[in-house]
Amino acid sequence: MNEEVKNILLEKIPIWLKNLPEDLSYLMNLIETQDLEHDAKIALVTGLNYLFKTIDLIPDGLDEIGYIDDCIILRIVSREVVDKYGDRLNDEVFGRLKIMAGDVDILKPELGEELWSKLLNYVEELKEMPSKGRTSEDILKDKNTFNQFKTELMTFVDSYEGKVESIDEKTLVKLKAFLEAKLS
Repeated sequence: MNEEVKNILLEKIPIWLKNLPEDLSYLMNLIETQDLEHDAKIALVTGLNYLFKTIDLIPDGLDEIGYIDDCIILRIVSREVVDKYGDRLNDEVFGRLKIMAGDVDILKPELGEELWSKLLNYVEELKEMPSKGRTSEDILKDKNTFNQFKTELMTFVDSYEGKVESIDEKTLVKLKAFLEAKLS
């Protein structure tokens, strides 16, 4: 593993975990208030809906790494939206989305090409997978489903206690091991 990449991840991941509630609220706000293409909204809702998957890549209650996969998924869907629509996204409204999208670039060298590709395919498949019995499309097409989803998301935001101050190299090893096991 590249020492520089490892050090950047060791610095960034605790920030991702600390900022998870703000990132979730921000993405929900974009979905509600911005005139985004349908597939951009699907991508963002997919990232948010992943939070509610019963069986996700890393169990949410697992030590300091339980929500790292959620943070990664949010950054991958942010990257998707920025890659497709970045030229139409002004920095004032979409600056945070662009930062989140940029953060994901550091993961590829750590995970390696094969695992990275599997992770991207998994995120694409998530668009069709239900969480709590609802797909991303279900959430966007039905106002009641959307409102229930938003309520659950905001309840999570209000109750989240991401108190991870730092992580170590063992955390990165665990992260990669979980991803390899679940995505193989």
